Amino acid sequence: MKKFLYKVTCFLLPVLCLCIFTWLCYVVNKGDLLRIGYIKDVPEYRKVFGKELSRPRVYKRLTDIDFNVQQHFDVLTIGDSFSEQQGFSYINYLADNPSLSIVHYNGDLHDNAIQELYSLCNGDFFDKVQVRYVVLQCVERELLNISEGIDANAQLLTKTLLHKIAARKSNVEQDDETDALFTDRNVIFPLYNVLYYFNDHAFYSDTYKVATDLKLFSVERKELLFFGEDLRNASKNNKPGAATTVNLALERLSAKLSQKNVTLIVLPSPDKYDFYFDNILEKDRYIKPEILDRIGALPKSYQYVDSRRVLRGAGGKDIYFYDDTHWSPWASQRIAVDLAHRIFPINLSN
Repeated sequence: MKKFLYKVTCFLLPVLCLCIFTWLCYVVNKGDLLRIGYIKDVPEYRKVFGKELSRPRVYKRLTDIDFNVQQHFDVLTIGDSFSEQQGFSYINYLADNPSLSIVHYNGDLHDNAIQELYSLCNGDFFDKVQVRYVVLQCVERELLNISEGIDANAQLLTKTLLHKIAARKSNVEQDDETDALFTDRNVIFPLYNVLYYFNDHAFYSDTYKVATDLKLFSVERKELLFFGEDLRNASKNNKPGAATTVNLALERLSAKLSQKNVTLIVLPSPDKYDFYFDNILEKDRYIKPEILDRIGALPKSYQYVDSRRVLRGAGGKDIYFYDDTHWSPWASQRIAVDLAHRIFPINLSN
């Protein structure tokens, strides 16, 4: 019996140690690149942002307004996860100005911001919700994807939109990730953390970890984490004609919005991989993203925010989160200042 118990203990002890290690070091509520890549957390990192991560949301969302009453706003914002950062989003910093009224088109009401705006233009939305500007935000890697196959004649009426809003409110969101002690993470997490010593993406991971020439973040390491999708989409986005396709879709959208007396401001969010590309030590092994340079060089009728220039010009660490694909509160603040100057001459930093 003692011999049996000894064998069981010898088998279970390493397993239990792996479980405890994973339970202590793997996080489900911080950076998406840590979760995707099963990378060890840096517990104190996000304290560098102080209270910015817990700022209250002050702007209105589409689901907050009453469509039975004529609505007037200065700005309508629409985009992807970069526009869904709540209290520390560029939208919230822009809304800090009491002279500016903003309504945000909730991200879970659409799959494609460009197509959604085409559909709204063809319906009665801008008759019921009157705005001066539309800020269209999109992450770099998806710019081409959401510009292809646009149905310029699609229509979304307010009554249909209200059904979408009602359906959204009736759905209860559930989080599938838990802090359970015994999960498949107990094997994947320690395995990946070893494999990263031999390969930039642990052979199987969708998070890349590469050495950099500078400390770009408030962590001890000179390294960059970025999303594998950034790299994969760069090949497609660099193809001849890709930038023209994006620009044409935006030009036509700008013309439609102009008919509603609305000015289009396009806000591309650079991929983290692109933003820090020049800092990667072995960048010759990777593809240099070019689509933002090419779009920026094309003639256009809409207002175009050169986000990389705005953010690089400010300098400093932690423009993006170390552990996440998204930009940080410091970036959101600078983007908000640029947008504000486009709308009227103010400086939100004062």
